[in-house]
This record gives sequence, structure tokens and C-alpha cells, in this order.
Amino acid sequence: MNKLITLICAILFMTSTGLIAQTVIWGGPDDPNSTFAGGLNGWTAVGVTCSNNSGGTAIPGTNATWQYKADASPAGGAYAGTQPMLSPTAANGAVIFNSDRLDNNGVVGAFLTGACPSPHKGYLVSPIIDMSGQSTVILTFHQYYRNYLARTTVEVSGNGGQNWTEFVVNSEIELGESTPRDSKKSIDISSVAANQDDVQIRFVFDGDYYFWLIDDVVLISSLPQNSLSMDRHFYPVSNLYIPEGLAAGESYRFSARISNEGGNEVSDAYIKVQIVAAVGGAIIWEDSLALDPIPAGTTGLVVQLPEEITYSPADLEPGQYFIRYTVYQPGVTDNFPGDNVRQSTFYITENDDVWQSGELRTYTRPCFGDPNCTATAPWAWGTFFFVPEETVEDFKIGSVTTSVAGEASAADLNGKMVEFIVLEILNDDFFGDGVTPGDGSNEFAGFGVLDISAEDDQEEIVIPLENIDEEAFIVDKGVTYFAYLSMPDRIQMGFDNQYINHPLSLTEGQVIFTSRLYFDGSFQSTFGNAMPYIQLDLLTTSVDNTPLPDYAMTLFPNPAGNYTNVDVKLDQASNITITLADISGKVINFQNFKSVQTMQHSIDTSKLPAGAYIVRIATEQGTSTKKLMIAK
Repeated sequence: MNKLITLICAILFMTSTGLIAQTVIWGGPDDPNSTFAGGLNGWTAVGVTCSNNSGGTAIPGTNATWQYKADASPAGGAYAGTQPMLSPTAANGAVIFNSDRLDNNGVVGAFLTGACPSPHKGYLVSPIIDMSGQSTVILTFHQYYRNYLARTTVEVSGNGGQNWTEFVVNSEIELGESTPRDSKKSIDISSVAANQDDVQIRFVFDGDYYFWLIDDVVLISSLPQNSLSMDRHFYPVSNLYIPEGLAAGESYRFSARISNEGGNEVSDAYIKVQIVAAVGGAIIWEDSLALDPIPAGTTGLVVQLPEEITYSPADLEPGQYFIRYTVYQPGVTDNFPGDNVRQSTFYITENDDVWQSGELRTYTRPCFGDPNCTATAPWAWGTFFFVPEETVEDFKIGSVTTSVAGEASAADLNGKMVEFIVLEILNDDFFGDGVTPGDGSNEFAGFGVLDISAEDDQEEIVIPLENIDEEAFIVDKGVTYFAYLSMPDRIQMGFDNQYINHPLSLTEGQVIFTSRLYFDGSFQSTFGNAMPYIQLDLLTTSVDNTPLPDYAMTLFPNPAGNYTNVDVKLDQASNITITLADISGKVINFQNFKSVQTMQHSIDTSKLPAGAYIVRIATEQGTSTKKLMIAK
């Protein structure tokens, strides 16, 4: 009776985690060897090899150990703040090979100083498992893995460890990439384990950084028949924060990487992409693609959605939104439904910055999965921006705002200089592994330099921007610019630590143009969980060289409280841009309208402090600028 109850509980456990109607033949929620409840239990950690330490001394291979982690997280080293894995029994712990911490003892950049310098190799070996009488044996486990230069395998023995057969896993996880925190794997090990009474399993980490977490190891009697997963999705947004007026220039293409680890070939699967409002969950837009048949056992299949499935956020109101990917079979219940959906967030903001890449929360230096990245060398970060071609107003960029801190102390900033470079991209096919001024695909457009000192530590700095002729930097509409900050050694930048991940081209490893992410001389495959804080400050020209008649624009009420109306009356129809700016000309909001002769447009002023502002209309015939007073 107790065995029956245990079996029923195990089946319920598998059902709750998505493994539907599978018979558990080893492990389950009540088996500490399956869930690593409180420790390794019957498993054995075997160290195989370590490398020399920073002084050149060889370290015993016995130090290359898997360890129990009560919080099921990769805490230590570069990933001290990373969230834990999302396995069903993560609350009672998991096991990890923490290559990062074994190499640096938990100190970022302290390479070869830990208990077992990398590259290194270690085994996690199961107790003996009796599979006699089982004609089919399927190994399933939950994992969270981040790769640098490592190889992960599962090895199986049918004779108590005398011989081992290797099954490679995670080969699709490229340098700097990671699995989702709730990744699940199913491996048919019947060729080795079926009908054997001395089965052993070992997980093998072999290489250089970062970590591999394992939990909920279970053996079942048949391969899950329907098991699609969304392994990775492409984040097409240029920055975490997109100013409202520039959203029209965004055009999102979609791609993803999926797997079919079920026992059936899938001939009726779809990928669906949705834009979803974070508040209320309203679906703003969606489209889907029918997939070609996916053979059983397919992993890491890259799907690029066609050009006709694109989305522009031009009409989105300021707020938070999700890009949600789903892989599914209509009318079919997936065995692991939790990994069928992935989503990322982005924001539409007010128009006070051309490029607002993040909010100021902490100071750090992004390293994009590179363990050799330290603060003791110069570095650069950049992206692309543009003002939509239909904008009638002439805007200029007066400065770039960021925030810096010394790596060790404020004194690190003394005698240093921060540079800001803007290039105009001349070739639409410009991708490159880096940015080389004058290589024919771009040319210098603007620059700014600023000397910094200890007084600037953890403070905003404003770098004035000029064009190549040392004049005001007027933005050419419809032109794509590449801009980057060049940071000196031992300098950190202010960052937004909201989680965001930017995988680039999943097929060729090159940048997809719309991703626009650049770090330290090359385009990178991920952006980790930090977005640099940087803003390009957009200004109006505010000079009416060809003034419109006074009646062309009327503001009422003026003074305004929570709103003002802009009444437009033109002698002939024109495309127009309406801009709200502070009295210095810094843009707060702008909006484009097509073929206008008469219209009334309301501007929300409820969130603005009392004071003087300017409202400006720009048309194809001329401009008009008027002062607006806001009273509270």
C-alpha cells in the first residue's frame, strides 16, 4: 500500500510539473535522491581536474566538486544577485557546479584564485538504480545553465560504473548565453539502462565558466509525447525605454529558438507573438506562424518569422509592455506547458530624451559573459538612434547625460576623460564586428568630451555635443546614427538592473540591425541583466526663421492646469509636428500629424511643475512658437 501511495504521489508530482500521465520508475517528490532535499544524499561529488592557480601552482582535481545549494541559486562570483532556478522543488535546494566561484572564490575578476581554477571538470554521480524489468527508461531533470566555454554531458552506466555512455546536452547554448531558469530535459537512456539492475547516472561539467544547476532528477517509463519548448526568444527593441515620438521609427522582427523533446514528430505547431499591456493584460497586437514539421528529439531549432510579421509601436501610449512568444499545438496539452511561453518587457516613455536606455539604480560595468572583463581597462558602450523621417520639426541634440563612479574609490575619476562619439551610418547593410570610422559604412557626425574628477563620483555628468564642424548638432530626419560612450579604465557607469536579455541573430551569431547593441568594440550576443543609464538630450531649434501667421496656433487655456489645447489653423494642408518643451528648449513631448489644415490637439500637463514652457508647431510652410504658462 505504501508503494502504491508513493507511486500515486509521484505521478501527481509529474503532472503538476507538466509531465502528464507518465509513470515514475525512480525518484519523485518524496525521494530526496530525486529532489536533493537538504543535500546530495545518495549522490557523490567526484572532482576530476583543476588548473593552476594565479601563482602557477597545480590544484588537486579533487577540488572540482559539485555542491548542494539550499537556495537553488548560482550565487557567487559574477552571478551573486542572480535569481534561483525554477524547479518544482527548488525550495528544498538543488546541486550546482559553480565554475565561476570555484575559479574566483566569489570575487569578480579575481581569476585563478579560487579552490579550483578553471578550466576544470567534475562529476555528480547517482546511487545505484535498479531498472530491471524496465524496457524503456527516460531520464528527466530540471536545470539552469549559463555557458562561457564549457561542455555539459550526462553519462550513463548499466554495469555499476565500469563503462559509461555519453549524452551531450546544452550544445545549443552559445558563449555568454543561458537556459531559462525553468529549463527541463528529457533523454532516452534505454540503450544503456533498460533491464539493467546496476544503473548509474552522472552529470559532467567540463570547461570554463559559469554554472550548471540540477534538480528533480526523475526516471520515467516512456518519453513524453508532446513536449515543445520555447528555449530562447529574440528581443527586437532598440532600448528598454523608447521615447513616444521615436516609436514610429521602430520596426520589430521576431525570431526564436525552440525544441521538440517529445516522442512524436510535431506537424501542427505554431509560434505566436503578442504585444501585451503590462497593466490590465490587454493584447495590443498578435500574429502567428505555422511551423514546418519538427522531428522528435529536435533541439535548438531557430525560427525566423517572415518580414510580413512585423510590428511597429508607433501608436502605443507611454507605459510598460511585454513581447510574449508562445509555441503550441492547437488542441494538444503539452507535457511541459510552463516552458511554452517566454516574454520580455519594454517601455514607451515621454519624449524628453532621444535615447533613454535605462534608469539610474546602481553602478557597474557590463561584461556580457566575459570572465576576462575587468574594470582596469578602457571600454565603450553604444547603440543606434534616429528621428522619424516624417518629423517636420528640426531638432538638435545638445548633450548626453550619464552617471559615473570609480571602481575602487572616487579618486579613480581624477585625471580621466569621457568621450562621446556619433557616427552617421551610410550603408544599410552595416553590421560589422565593430565600428571603424571612415571604413565606408559610416562617417563622423558629432562628438563631445568631458574631463571628470572625484567630485563627479556617483553624480550625473553632462557631456556637450557638437557636430563635426563644432556647431550645434542638428539631427537629420530618417538618418540612422550610431552613438557610443568611450569610458576610461577603472570607471563604472550607472545602470538599470531590471532584468533584460538581448539575444541577437540566432542563426549566424551576428547582430540583427534592429537590436543595436554594442559593447567594447563589437556587437554582443547578450546584454545580461543590466542596461546602462544614458540619455541624449533633445532640444528644439526654437527659432522661427519662417514664421507662420499669429492665427496659425492658439493655446487655451493658458495658463494651463492639467491640460492645454493647441488649436491649429493653416492656410493649406501640411504635415506638422507639435512640440512641448521647457523654457530652455529641452523637448518634453512631440507628436507628428499628416495632412493637417485645421485641428485641435490636447496636451496633458498634469504631471508638469508650474512654470513657463514653449509650444511649437512646425509645418512645411513655416513654424510658430508660443509661451505656455502652467499654474498649479
